[in-house]
Formats: sequence, structure tokens, C-alpha cells
Amino acid sequence: MGMFKSKEEKQREKEEKALQLLEQYGLGDMTNPEDLNRIKFICNLKASTDMMSFGASLGGDVKSWAMVDANYNQILVEQNMLIIRMLNELLKK
Repeated sequence: MGMFKSKEEKQREKEEKALQLLEQYGLGDMTNPEDLNRIKFICNLKASTDMMSFGASLGGDVKSWAMVDANYNQILVEQNMLIIRMLNELLKK
């Protein structure tokens, strides 16, 4: 295996990690592609925010921590919108 991976390999690994995460939380049976994309977006946002948080903890200023807080709030909003959408789908059935 080479040191550098192709775009396809990187994308496949990213998809596999996302599927593992969905399985970890019992969401592996989700079928709606819109919901899956939203969940992947939330997971990616959380991962990047965790990295920002780590960086801020190494010596970040107040502005760094404010950005981390804003990103965590965005994660909560995304999750809430997903929940509202799913509840709305249940009500329609």
C-alpha cells in the first residue's frame, strides 16, 4: 500500500467510518439519504469542533473558545432540526 491514497480510497474510508459511527449509535438501519447526509454532516462538524477545542485548550484565547462554543451550538441546532424533521415524518404516517 502506498503512502498516498487516491481520492476514491479516501472517500471510501470516510464512508466506512461514517457507517461505523452510525452502527455504534444504532442508526445503521436508516434508509433516508437526506437524513444520512445530515447525520454525516453533524459528525464531521463535531469532529472538526473537537479538533478546534483541542487547539484552543493548548493556548487559545477567548476568541478561539467563542468559536468552539458557536460550533457546538450549531451542532445542537442541526441535531434538533433533524429530530423535528423525523418527528414530522412520524406524524404524517
